[in-house]
Amino acid sequence: MEVYGMNSEEMVENYSPFITVYESIGGWKAVCYCWTDEDPDLGGFWEPWQTGYFGYATKEPAILEAKAWAEAEELEYREP
Repeated sequence: MEVYGMNSEEMVENYSPFITVYESIGGWKAVCYCWTDEDPDLGGFWEPWQTGYFGYATKEPAILEAKAWAEAEELEYREP
């Protein structure tokens, strides 16, 4: 399985939060994913922790917002 440019093994080795973009019902948005293992039955999963404030009609402005957010928070930006 590959998600956000990483296969399952790479994702398990790197639990650091990251920022990317996704297409929501309100348009393209920046999103910060964090690893959670609160449910032991699931074994942990990536959870969308926080999203940007605005939805955009195209992906490009959301990417700009996500990259600026990642830089400000000193987090990795991952291409969708």
